[in-house]
Amino acid sequence: VHNLMLKQTPEGRWVGWAPRPPIEAGDIQATAMTIRTLTLYPIPGRRAEIDERVRRGAAWLANAQPATTEDRIMRLLGLHWAGAPALQVKDAARQLLAAQREDGGWG
Repeated sequence: VHNLMLKQTPEGRWVGWAPRPPIEAGDIQATAMTIRTLTLYPIPGRRAEIDERVRRGAAWLANAQPATTEDRIMRLLGLHWAGAPALQVKDAARQLLAAQREDGGWG
């Protein structure tokens, strides 16, 4: 957790480093998964710092422009895990549903 906290960029995101697209690719995925990690495994005595990092990550996710279905899913989950306002979570869900194909599948 400490190592992940150190890797947050000034904008609030975490940079994707795993070379296995599409399941591990991009900053949206990295930011969402790091938010999840920080909320599940907080360091005792550093709650305020963790909360601030999660807030900054969520703010970055709220403005991120997803390009793939994976991005849309991870953006939705990241906002939910961060406790973002309900309207932001609903908007992310709407964007994900809007990308669904007529046959019910996903690209």
